[in-house]
Amino acid sequence: MPPTEYSAVPVLFTLRDLPNLCVVTLVACSGFSLYLSTADSELSGSSVLAFYSKRVRRLLLPWAHYAVISTVLYGIAALFFPGFSKWLPEAYPFLAVANHGGIPFAWILLKWIVILLLLLTLLFPFLRHAYRNQPWMIAFLVVTFLASSVLNIIYPVDLSRYAEAAFATVPVLLMGLSFILGWSLVLIFGFSLQKLYTDGRFMKKDMKVTFIAVLMFLAVHVTYRALGLPILIEANKFPPSPYYLTLGMAVTLVLLSFFLSFQSFFLERFPRRTLEFFSANSYWIYLWSLVLLFMSNYIFSGFHLPPPVKLVMEFLFNCVALSLIVILQKRVRIRIYWENQRI
Repeated sequence: MPPTEYSAVPVLFTLRDLPNLCVVTLVACSGFSLYLSTADSELSGSSVLAFYSKRVRRLLLPWAHYAVISTVLYGIAALFFPGFSKWLPEAYPFLAVANHGGIPFAWILLKWIVILLLLLTLLFPFLRHAYRNQPWMIAFLVVTFLASSVLNIIYPVDLSRYAEAAFATVPVLLMGLSFILGWSLVLIFGFSLQKLYTDGRFMKKDMKVTFIAVLMFLAVHVTYRALGLPILIEANKFPPSPYYLTLGMAVTLVLLSFFLSFQSFFLERFPRRTLEFFSANSYWIYLWSLVLLFMSNYIFSGFHLPPPVKLVMEFLFNCVALSLIVILQKRVRIRIYWENQRI
């Protein structure tokens, strides 16, 4: 949740809430790139195993580096800055779970988006086959997801007490079903973007699809309002609700339309290289972002600044620091590679 100091300013609160949608864009882009990269592959037998092996390595090796280094960083912070260890679980109560010696091990090891991407990797060949050969299966997934979402509203799970949850209960199983179905549909949404992209009338069709997606979200928004359901993005994220997914897809398409509308500008050298840098390093940026977010929040909590100024400063600090970390990391990897080549 956004820090309480932003809650009194609705615009800032919304700006703090909107980044929760970035996961939808990330998964949609993942579906787009995976579908494009395997367009000429049958993904059967040994080719499926090769796909799994390559994809799992790309996900788990960076995570392993992150887990080791971030554990060391949290340990150093806990040892030399005891105020940080006390402040962290107070500012972010969910970090109190499995927090040993000021190190939140559960949130280092169980990065939920890594687990999500591994799950979608496992499902990708089946979802691709359904998308290509069995369109009725996609409709079935949509209907099942909507049904499970309704049941989640009737039988909710208290996520604030997730550590005490019994994983065999019906509400938890329903939440897991909605989680798998919802993110599978976002991956399939990425497939459809790839198909749309290869069409010669991409720009015109993209605008139409974006308009339809915005209308769908508005219909869902009105329905949630009428039923008195929460419309805070964070509250609809676990499991992903129809509200969260339709908003995330609409925002993804609006961003795509924006970039297409100013394509000539973004093809200029500096904007293009900036976008290429962040897209090529998006997974690493995600991994380091949480550690940096906690540390920057702790640093800026000592500054008595107006909330808008503090929000902008935190954002700029995080962007610059993440970029420097990724660049430094890349240079270290290159140096190690050349040292090994000499040996």
